[in-house]
Amino acid sequence: MFGSDILNVIIGMVFIFFLFSLLSSWILEAIAAICKRRANHLYSVISNMLAPQQGKNNLLDDLYAHPMIKGLTKVGEKPSYIPPRDFSIALIDTLHKYGKESGASGEELSLATLKQGLSKVPDDTVRNSLGLLIIAAETVDNNLEKRFTAIKTNFAEWFDSMMDKATEWYKRNMQIIAIILGIGLAGAFNADAVFLIKTFWQETALRETVSQAAAKYVEEEAHPLDSTQFTVIKEKIDKLGLPLGWDIKNLPAANDFWGWFFKVVGIILTGLAISQGSSFWYDILKKVVNMRIGGPRTEEEQRKTA
Repeated sequence: MFGSDILNVIIGMVFIFFLFSLLSSWILEAIAAICKRRANHLYSVISNMLAPQQGKNNLLDDLYAHPMIKGLTKVGEKPSYIPPRDFSIALIDTLHKYGKESGASGEELSLATLKQGLSKVPDDTVRNSLGLLIIAAETVDNNLEKRFTAIKTNFAEWFDSMMDKATEWYKRNMQIIAIILGIGLAGAFNADAVFLIKTFWQETALRETVSQAAAKYVEEEAHPLDSTQFTVIKEKIDKLGLPLGWDIKNLPAANDFWGWFFKVVGIILTGLAISQGSSFWYDILKKVVNMRIGGPRTEEEQRKTA
């Protein structure tokens, strides 16, 4: 039936985009791990917040040397994630240390020690920012414990706010990398969306095979987004028997300008689709597969049940 044929073409394309997106995700994770992108990005954000200075009272280095932060990762490595609460506690403790080193002492002087420690921070902007957060906490209550709770909260929220902004920048940066990687993958496999759509439409057997494989995948994969091993995903792609690769039969004639034009367009379209991510395509895949299951059956399915 015409409607089910179109649906199966859509399912086939979405399934291909999903599998290639998984492949891209695996490569991106590998790149991030090798380059320690998350850890370096986090360090850069905190560095901007604490404005490291040379010499004594380098707040950035001292914060990263604090047991609360060092304990989050292996020895000699920077953490890729710091809970806001841990950041707040480590920062307060580091400022306390500065205060005690400058002569303040005694439990009853905890708030005074914190302020004394803050005065030893070299950078004016950091000192003023933290000072405002402490002043805001002092207006909460006269109770010392409640004031310190408010200071912890203010420091944690300051860190959280900065991380939210930095995360948006990180996502935009990674999206650019994902687009480049997606187009690179599409080019390496000659995954031409225009040619694939045309092939699916013309070849009923391939269309049905890929559509059924997609339905089986959705039905059987309990945790599809965890199956991101390179070899596993590549095997799934290879088993589909798709017209991929730079074989002469998958290419236009050497002098076919428009054929090569649409080849490039198709590869770019596939690359852009891959960059949307596996979660995006898996959600769509589930929806279109469910439409197929609930919709009219194809002629081949009708023959099997006849």
